Amino acid sequence: TQDEALTKLQGIAADLSSRYGIGITFSGYTANVKAKGVSGTANVTPSHVSLNLKLGLLLKALKGKIQGRIEEQFSEHFG
Repeated sequence: TQDEALTKLQGIAADLSSRYGIGITFSGYTANVKAKGVSGTANVTPSHVSLNLKLGLLLKALKGKIQGRIEEQFSEHFG
């Protein structure tokens, strides 16, 4: 359900926040991501979870690694 997906996303957010100091706030079914060099949103709908991140210049060099880690997290939690 949408609420179950939101709970899973909140768990991922808590992990990322504690590991990397990423600021993530929730407003309804939307998460707002803000940290040095990265910003974006994650949206939970009844049928899917979408993530849109904007990387700063320095983090663009690590785009592949960041994308891979996000995909691992999403696969682990959303199957």
